[in-house]
Amino acid sequence: MEIERVNESTIRFFITYKDIEARGFEREEIWYNRERGEELFTI
Repeated sequence: MEIERVNESTIRFFITYKDIEARGFEREEIWYNRERGEELFTI
């Protein structure tokens, strides 16, 4: 995963499917299960 600060209020991040799977998620559940997809981005 790569994180970049764009300005004081914005960040940009790049995440691969390997990163997603390493966090215990599967590719299909990110695309088809909204609640599970939101969990990926919840701190």
